[in-house]
Amino acid sequence: MKKIVTTALFLAAFTVNAWAQDVGFEGTPQIQMNINGTTNWQNPPLTSFSPPTMSSTSTLKIVDAGANIYKNSSGGYDVTGVTFKYRVYPNGGSAPAYTTQSLNFDNQWGTGWPKQYWDYNGTGSTALDINLLSFVSGPSLTYRIDVQFSLNWTGTGGPGTIDGSTYTGTFNVDSSLPISLASFTGTSNEDKATLNWVTMSELNSDHFDVEHSANGSAWKKVGTVQAAGNSIDLRNYSYTVEGLQVGTHSFRLKSVDKNGDIRYTASVQLNVEVPGQYVLYPAYPNPFNPSTTITFAVATRQAVKAEVFNALGQKVQTLFNGTLEANVPQIAKFDAAGLQSGMYIVRVSGANFKATQNVTLLK
Repeated sequence: MKKIVTTALFLAAFTVNAWAQDVGFEGTPQIQMNINGTTNWQNPPLTSFSPPTMSSTSTLKIVDAGANIYKNSSGGYDVTGVTFKYRVYPNGGSAPAYTTQSLNFDNQWGTGWPKQYWDYNGTGSTALDINLLSFVSGPSLTYRIDVQFSLNWTGTGGPGTIDGSTYTGTFNVDSSLPISLASFTGTSNEDKATLNWVTMSELNSDHFDVEHSANGSAWKKVGTVQAAGNSIDLRNYSYTVEGLQVGTHSFRLKSVDKNGDIRYTASVQLNVEVPGQYVLYPAYPNPFNPSTTITFAVATRQAVKAEVFNALGQKVQTLFNGTLEANVPQIAKFDAAGLQSGMYIVRVSGANFKATQNVTLLK
C-alpha cells in the first residue's frame, strides 16, 4: 500500500511591490483540500494541511482555490486577473515551473474599498481536481507542494503583477506497493481468452506482463500492457490471448514499476471448450523423425479411436482406443522408429465424426 504522511510545513512570504497600497490581497487566500473524501479549507493555505496516514486508494486533492483582493477605486486601479499556481516535486530537488490556473471573478461587496473574491468556476465550486499523487514519478519518497496566488493589475505605474505569499508543505510516499488491484477476471470464447483487470490506484507503475501456463506451473509471457503510471481513479485494462487449445489454462499478471520492482497477482483459470463436435490439432513436429504428437478432443463423452495408415491404406499403428471425456484433450504419440520414410495418414474417429491429417516421416 502507498502511504502519505505529512512530515513538515512552513510558510515563506514574498515581499509585494509598492503598488500593494492601491491594489493587493485582502487577508490570506484559501485552498480547499479533499482528504479521504472530507473537504476542509486551508486558511492560510497549508497551515493546517495534516493528512493522516493514507493508502493509495485514499483521496488527496486540491479541489478549490480563492482569494479576496482590494483595489483603490478612486485611484484608477483595477485588477485584471487572478492566477492560482501550484507545483509538486521531490523535496530537495530542483523546483519545476508552476502549473497555473486562472480564477474567475466571483462577486464584489462592501463600500469604499470593494473586495473581490476570485474562485474557480463560481462560488462554492469544487471544479479544481489536482491529484497530488499524479506528480509522484520518481524514487524519492518525500515530496513538496508549493501554492501561490498572483494578481495582475492596471493603474498608475502599471500594468503589473503581484505575487502573494508562497505556502509550502511536504508529504511522504511509501511506494512499496505501486498498484492496488480491485479485480482480475477472464472469459473464454472458442480458442480465445479475454482477461480484464481493474486497478483502484497506481503509483509509479510502468507496465503489466500477461503470463500464461497450460499446466499451472510453467509460466510464459504472452503480452504486455502499458500501465497508467500514477492514478487514484479506477483504471480498466483488457488483453486477449488467441490460439488456445482445448483444456484448462491459467493466467496471471506481473506488475512492473518504474524502478523495476515486480509483483505477481493470483492466477485465474479458464476452460477452453471444443468448438463444434471435435477438434484435431496439427501434429507437431511435422515433418518428424522419429516421433510426433497428435492432440484431439471431443465436445461430448464418447468412444474415440486414433489410428495411423500408410500410403497404401494399411494400418500401421493404433494411437488411442477408448472413451474420451468432453473437453479433455488427448495427446497421442506416434513413434515411427521402425517405419520407412514417407507420408502417413492419421485418422481420428468417434460416434459422430471422422477426421484425418497427413504427417511426413523424414529419416
